[in-house]
Amino acid sequence: AKAGKYDGYLLEGMNCPGGCVAGAGTIIPPEKAKAIVARYKAEAPLQNSQDSEYREIIEKLD
Repeated sequence: AKAGKYDGYLLEGMNCPGGCVAGAGTIIPPEKAKAIVARYKAEAPLQNSQDSEYREIIEKLD
């Protein structure tokens, strides 16, 4: 778009086998990465984005 050749947006998509946790850039075994993410999720103070203290003001953000 900056070069004037296309008036639009660039969307880059990735489809790594195993998803983001076990994709091409993973530097630890996929099962270990999956376990770490699961533990992080279990320890998170909020389990759902709808529980955020910022939920009421999110619509005001631009």
